[in-house]
Amino acid sequence: MWKRIYIVLIGLTFILGVFSLFYFEKERNTDKSLRIAITNHISSIPFYIAKDRIESLNRESSISFFEMSTIDAIQSFNSGEIDIVSSVPIPYVCGMMLMESGEIHSIMPCAETKSPSLITGIVVKNDFQAENIENLYGETVYSSFRFLLLDLFSILKNIDPLRNSKTKYFIVPPENIEASMLQSDTINVALLYEPMLSKILQSKKYRLLKGNFRAELISNPYWDRSAIVKKKIFENKNEQILHFLNYYEEAVSLLYSDNFESRKIIEKYFALNYDSISYLDGYLFTHHNEMFPISSIDSIAEKLVRDSVNFQKPDLKQFFPKGLYGQ
Repeated sequence: MWKRIYIVLIGLTFILGVFSLFYFEKERNTDKSLRIAITNHISSIPFYIAKDRIESLNRESSISFFEMSTIDAIQSFNSGEIDIVSSVPIPYVCGMMLMESGEIHSIMPCAETKSPSLITGIVVKNDFQAENIENLYGETVYSSFRFLLLDLFSILKNIDPLRNSKTKYFIVPPENIEASMLQSDTINVALLYEPMLSKILQSKKYRLLKGNFRAELISNPYWDRSAIVKKKIFENKNEQILHFLNYYEEAVSLLYSDNFESRKIIEKYFALNYDSISYLDGYLFTHHNEMFPISSIDSIAEKLVRDSVNFQKPDLKQFFPKGLYGQ
């Protein structure tokens, strides 16, 4: 008798488990709220502006924002807890597309431009003997961003592969690289993004060797980062995503118009003084109804194929969702 009861309980547990799995999966698929992870990178500024405007006006309760590191945001994206990640390096986006067989799209791409307004820079110590990037052969170069290092590697390799083989490239956490540059002076050469770039230059311990070097030496504009969304999410939450794109592009317009509101928001999230943000002119942000030069992404993918081990180009016809950016 006890054996029968045990079998019945096992059966009921299995049925309840299947029902619960079906129910929660159905709930997740019918959930129309849009969950956006904002990474603390300068290219995420339009997301911060959109977030602040939505929250301050008490609008769009169906849109939720979560501030995360890039690593945490991508993990949450992969697990389905997040629908959109605000800022992911384009090479990483290409890699994710290959791994997911076209199930991931890029949206809201932005580019570094050949502009006096800085986005990235190669900095060297004041007493370091270097006048151009060719003086970096054989040196040790530090950065917190792998793809900045890869881009410099590609540039120097194209000029002189043999001399470049003697150059060393190291990735360092942001807090460590800042401490090493401002306190111990142990780093001679570093590749930086804003706003740390301005902070280091203002210390007067380092000087700028080359600003926005990728736009000048690889391609102008240099498509740097984009947001990502899964194909299934874009289809299921299309209306919400297109609605958010309007907020995002409104934020871009505010940013370009030097609007007082946008400057206050930037100061709030990045602790930047008004006089420190002119470099944002160096970033090119896009609108979803504009034609995008997909050949620019192709050139970046070709560079990755040339300079990386076992990297293959994704199908760039699938790079953007249909209906956006001229696709």
